[in-house]
Amino acid sequence: MCIFAVQNIVQDPPFSNIDMVSCRNVLIYFDVSLQDIAIPLFHFSLKNHGFLLLGSSETMGRFPELFSLADQKINLYTKRVSQSKSIYRIPVNRYKFKNKEEELKSVPPKSAVIDIKDQINEILLESFCPPGILVDSNLTIRHFRGKVYPYLEPITGDASLKLSKMAHESLMPELYVLIEEVKKKLTRVTKSLITFKLEDSISLIDITVTPIHDYAQNELCFFIVFEKSPQQYYKNDSNEFLFEINEEEIKRLRDELQITKEHLQSIIEDKDEVNQELWASNEEVQSTNEELQSVNEEMEAAKEELESSNEELISLNEELRLKNKELNDAIYLYNNIVETARALIVTLSTDGTILSVNLHTEWLTGYSRAELIGKNWIDIFVPKNSADKIKSIFENIINHNTPNYQYEHAIILKNGSEKIITWRNSALQNLNNVTNNILCIGIDVTDQRNIQHALAKSEEKYRNLVETSQDLIWQCDPDGKYTYLNPAWQNILGYKLDEILGKEINFFENPLNKSEQNSIVNKIKNGLPVRGIEYVFLNKSGNEINLIFNAVPNFSCDGKLEGISGTAHSITEWKLAENRYQTLFNKMLDGFALHEMIFDQDGNPVDYRFLAVNPAFENLTGLKADDLIGFKVSEILPNIEQDWIKTYGNVVLTGEPTFFENYSADLEKHYTITAFRPSPGKFACIFTDITESKNMEEKLQESLLRFDQLTEQTRTFLWEIDPTGLITFVSPVIEKILGYNASEIVGKKFFYELFPESNRENVKQNVIEILKSRKNLVDFQNELVSKDNRVFWFSTYGAPVYNKDNELIGYRGGNSDITDRKKSEEIHSRLEQQQQQNHRLESLGILAGGIAHDFNNLLGGIFGYIDLAMENCCDPNTSQYLETAIKAIERARALTTQLLTFAKGGSPVQTTGYLF
Repeated sequence: MCIFAVQNIVQDPPFSNIDMVSCRNVLIYFDVSLQDIAIPLFHFSLKNHGFLLLGSSETMGRFPELFSLADQKINLYTKRVSQSKSIYRIPVNRYKFKNKEEELKSVPPKSAVIDIKDQINEILLESFCPPGILVDSNLTIRHFRGKVYPYLEPITGDASLKLSKMAHESLMPELYVLIEEVKKKLTRVTKSLITFKLEDSISLIDITVTPIHDYAQNELCFFIVFEKSPQQYYKNDSNEFLFEINEEEIKRLRDELQITKEHLQSIIEDKDEVNQELWASNEEVQSTNEELQSVNEEMEAAKEELESSNEELISLNEELRLKNKELNDAIYLYNNIVETARALIVTLSTDGTILSVNLHTEWLTGYSRAELIGKNWIDIFVPKNSADKIKSIFENIINHNTPNYQYEHAIILKNGSEKIITWRNSALQNLNNVTNNILCIGIDVTDQRNIQHALAKSEEKYRNLVETSQDLIWQCDPDGKYTYLNPAWQNILGYKLDEILGKEINFFENPLNKSEQNSIVNKIKNGLPVRGIEYVFLNKSGNEINLIFNAVPNFSCDGKLEGISGTAHSITEWKLAENRYQTLFNKMLDGFALHEMIFDQDGNPVDYRFLAVNPAFENLTGLKADDLIGFKVSEILPNIEQDWIKTYGNVVLTGEPTFFENYSADLEKHYTITAFRPSPGKFACIFTDITESKNMEEKLQESLLRFDQLTEQTRTFLWEIDPTGLITFVSPVIEKILGYNASEIVGKKFFYELFPESNRENVKQNVIEILKSRKNLVDFQNELVSKDNRVFWFSTYGAPVYNKDNELIGYRGGNSDITDRKKSEEIHSRLEQQQQQNHRLESLGILAGGIAHDFNNLLGGIFGYIDLAMENCCDPNTSQYLETAIKAIERARALTTQLLTFAKGGSPVQTTGYLF
């Protein structure tokens, strides 16, 4: 027996993880509000990629993003998985919450929690739309819109919604006329400039009547709109109402009067017809009275039906009350969802003051609401380098009334850390369309950005790995033509990449294995994987390149071949190395021997057997391969020490290689032995004759001793420092130069305390920068102060020192005393300056001599002509002038003499000397 439980899909809690929901021809009987509840609940109930089957006339309504159309023919949908958390209106069973009825009384009424859009529409209608009313065919008012006073006003006495009872007496005739005209034409009718008198004021209004069909009641209704006319009466100085009268106004009034007359005539005719109908109706009333008796009986039956209908209405009201209760519960749930949303929801004033925050904002930022309300958002959360940008964004939202503005920036949390937030800001406007608040909704994307950054670094890492890989990496299209190649192709095959791109795989066809190559190419083109195939290519020079070839097909979601990816590792060097290894094995200078370890019953090594030896081993030991291979070492060397067997046994058992050194007294030679395990149960040994290197070590020790003696005698002291600049070694010669012994210098920071105070910081900064850059110190000249306060010049040379892991472990260098060289350079510089001064004076003297000679020649000509003029002149005054000119020429000659003396190097000095 199968029992089906009753399930109300909009009231009872939904099931979950359902594979398929069939709901055919159900939603068509739901209104929009019920559909908005049911469709998200279907999405909640289905498991990921579950199916929803609807009727042919049913759709997703306002939720197309929740489902994808799988089959349009049968109207089958699949659940769409979203990364964001969907908001479901969970049904609430009224019977489970009867004990909380007292708590629900505090839930605000429906009017207090209407949608914000409805509030905005209501404000706009009240502020800007003209007043209007909706009346039915019986002229009963069914709905008010806006402030209809003074056009309508209640009457004294019993309340009534009849238009004739509430309309102003001056407007009633016009309203009747307009309604009758609309009934005939069934279209909108407007009458303008209707005189409306209210107490002592007179105004002109426009009335528009629009027919509206009420399909629910199957009744024709009329929507009446009252508007003030643009043309109005005005008062003159005597407080009388006037208005302009022109030809157009007169024509309009005449037309209106004519229409009124025609309408009055039609009313009179209608009245006559009505009177005739009334006489006929009077006769019918008599017969109707007889029928009323039967109707009365029917009314009794109808009364009973009304009582039953009344009971149905009571139950309907109870259902409506329950629906209101569920609606309030849903609103309460909505507020809880907003409050617990995993997003920052903040309301700001235009100056950035925080007005409200949600719980997630408190949790994420670490601040409580009391700490945030009234504080400036930018001052608390926005980094200083982003403050101007955020202010400009807010100003743009406020000034341009931007409805939605999306951007991303970091905020500072209470603990000092930062979070990256993606913001969506909206402008909240008042009744005057002026932005007075800003709504900010933010999502924490710090983890996403970190993941993106890590992904970018990973992509860059693998891109570099591919680009720098020594293996050939490639991709082909389904036709087998190359679409991508990494740089290794050019390095290995010698072709430029653009010479290969677009070519087919068999571009490198080798005539020697053409059939095998074609087989491999066909397998790749047919989408079959190829792994570990040894393949021979011909490079650009025609040489063979041995490759280990791998290829896999790339298929799309529908199984179509999109391309081929593959790698190829060059084993040409390995092949050559294999040959070289065999040659090396036979010709290597180090002895090589392969052995098999022999164990006792307890697993302890007791002996080993020779499996192979190279010629060098024969030369080192004096034993021949024929006498060794296949024999145990105990058979060849009966007196062998057990330490050798124990050491080799440990290598075989642990697999860890070992290196040790030994001296052969019989051969008078030193050997180093490297033992390793090539395979289980076996070990190999490499013998190296280090007798010569041992002798070299002794000579090196003697050389180092001589070097130390040399450094102690020279005026160059050596030093070593660690990566931090701390001196770890200094040669003893420093005491002869600066007076400090080595123990006083070791442990100090790179001679900083020995730099002169005048430029200590500059030299210190230069040294720090050089050490940080890990550059070599080359002729870094600096001054050091000795223990007795003398200043010495040094030329510093140094280089960074790295360990085997390429890690910096310090610097090593030396300081050479160049004080004498510096003094010589200073003297040389002074001599050069003096020589340059002498050269300049000599050049100036040559110039002065030339000028003096030329000037003296000019004076000679002038003097001659003046002398001739004096001989031929008879005027005493002229002669006196000429004598004055001759005196001036004499002074000029004296000046030229001084210039010539300067050009010759000065006045001659008279001294007494010997001719022979």
